[in-house]
Amino acid sequence: MEKKFKIGDVVCLNSGGPNMTVERYSKLEKLNSKETEETSKVECRYFDDKGELKVSVFEQGVLHLIEK
Repeated sequence: MEKKFKIGDVVCLNSGGPNMTVERYSKLEKLNSKETEETSKVECRYFDDKGELKVSVFEQGVLHLIEK
């Protein structure tokens, strides 16, 4: 799986919304094993319209990088 983003990148949903910071790629535990493998799901942190910190997980394909 090719990673589209790096930890700390600022991203946004393709459909709009708040800027979010990439926290990590989610990991999936393999069945009957203690091994894990990274997925294409990205965990992001952001502040909602009330100023509360939120954490959500998105497929990397629905996000785009905000240029610095």
